[in-house]
Amino acid sequence: MGLKALPSGPVHPLHRLLPRGMLTPLPVRQQVADLFRSVFEPYLDVAGGRLFLLILLNNTFATLMSLFGGVVLGILPVASAGINGFLLGVLFRLAAEQEGIGASLFYLLPHGIFKIPAIVLTAAYGLWIGMTFTRHFWKPKQNVLGDHARHAVRMHFRLILPLSSWEHHL
Repeated sequence: MGLKALPSGPVHPLHRLLPRGMLTPLPVRQQVADLFRSVFEPYLDVAGGRLFLLILLNNTFATLMSLFGGVVLGILPVASAGINGFLLGVLFRLAAEQEGIGASLFYLLPHGIFKIPAIVLTAAYGLWIGMTFTRHFWKPKQNVLGDHARHAVRMHFRLILPLSSWEHHL
């Protein structure tokens, strides 16, 4: 069943297609927007190479924390992916209310192409490292934890970090 026509109004009922953060009540959306403003306000005047470096450092730290946070029963990678999806949904809804759904989808496009796959890959590798750590804990004879961790770090720098850092160039 496809979308035939979108109803008129500031926000369209695409909640089945977009992150659940779109369904949050207005006070929560406003709190998230205020939080983002307070966190990112110091960076509004930053541009060019310095902005790229700041994004690169932030994404490196966040993805490595999520990647190796998998050793804690996989909680951090799953929570990180869920929180990112929730926040993206909240911000998308706020943008849709102010700019319209077409412009908001256009703004979301770089995230959909680069950032979301990077988050999913980071969570997958984090869960993989967590499972390997748990197996190693219970069966220490299988010494693959180091090999898996090295592979995950190589993939982080070859694939995940470039995906998560190039989105701001679009």
